[in-house]
Amino acid sequence: MSAPRLMNAIAALMLLLSLGLLALAAGRWVAQRPAFEFRRIELRGDLQHVTAASVRGAIAGRLKGNYFTMRLDDTRRLLETVPWVAQASVRRVWPDRLLITLSEHRALGAWADGRLLSDRGELFVANVAEAEVFGPLPSFDGPASEAHQMARRFYEFAVAMAPLALSIDSIDVSERRSWSLTASGPSAGA
Repeated sequence: MSAPRLMNAIAALMLLLSLGLLALAAGRWVAQRPAFEFRRIELRGDLQHVTAASVRGAIAGRLKGNYFTMRLDDTRRLLETVPWVAQASVRRVWPDRLLITLSEHRALGAWADGRLLSDRGELFVANVAEAEVFGPLPSFDGPASEAHQMARRFYEFAVAMAPLALSIDSIDVSERRSWSLTASGPSAGA
């Protein structure tokens, strides 16, 4: 290849690179315009404990970005810090909406340290009084690593005790993994 052809090829390559960078910069500038800010946030899900106010309080001033620049994973993780939220799904809806779908934890019992144990064996932080709206919850105590196993076994124990009209009051697992269970039922002779 001759020197003038090489110089023309390099000049064309530099021109293409410059135009590409200019287009990228223009695209970023347009994407950050206020026209693409979210105007509405929709909240969906079968919610009993999570309120729109608690979600607004959690995200107020903490949502970053617009339709094009928001990191949905960061927003999802932020929403999953709200008490009672087990899972969150976040989607953009053109042109200016953010759709949030939440699912709540279902409390199975109260853990010894004040947290709640979900029916899926996850420990979460929420107001115990809200969980006990239909009556007192069974208490659980033991290593947090046993939470999933304790929730699973709770249902097995409850099925085994049902014919005896007994209900589980507490399950404790020691550090050495020994289990103890307290149950109650109708008093004999009543």
